[in-house]
Amino acid sequence: MNDITHYLSVRDQLHVGDVLVFHGTSPLSEGIEILSGGPSHSGIVTDTSSGCPDVVFCDSSRPIILNKKSQNGPASHLLGAELEGYDHNAGVTALILKPAIRASMNMSAFDDFISKCIGTVTYDVAGLFEFLLREVPILGVDEWQAEKSKVMYCSAFVIACLTKAGILHNINWSKSRPQDLVEFGIYERALPLMGNLKLKRFNSL
Repeated sequence: MNDITHYLSVRDQLHVGDVLVFHGTSPLSEGIEILSGGPSHSGIVTDTSSGCPDVVFCDSSRPIILNKKSQNGPASHLLGAELEGYDHNAGVTALILKPAIRASMNMSAFDDFISKCIGTVTYDVAGLFEFLLREVPILGVDEWQAEKSKVMYCSAFVIACLTKAGILHNINWSKSRPQDLVEFGIYERALPLMGNLKLKRFNSL
């Protein structure tokens, strides 16, 4: 199990809407990171209220991505438990929204969208490999991947959540990467939660 002492000391700095990016150490995660030039997985904080035992986040995954036995698509998790069981020597960073951006969120639409996705949207396996193919010189074809609402891989789901909340606009979430989330200019700062995840072009767009 991973040591989450540092996470426990900073978790009160997380708020609803903050984005989580993961740097895994499994062969699949490392392959995604090499091809996409950034993190291999992402999620979004959905609850930090005092009534919860820990920060709650939602992500869209499959067992091969985060070692979950039953997940196929969006689901909610306690962040501390996920960090404890994540890849050894992995890195996880929270991208903290600017206060003005957070204040503009349509929380009702955000919560409603996530509730509707859980149990109905499945993980977009084909979409994952299509976005990876786009990173390969010559093979990459930007015309692939029309926007999808019934199947989403991790960054597509997070961008869809931010779009429904009114933070992002006119972005085809089905053509996104976790690295795209890193680059959006909507953050106040990056907060390491575990390990050392070196972000490239953070908050640059």
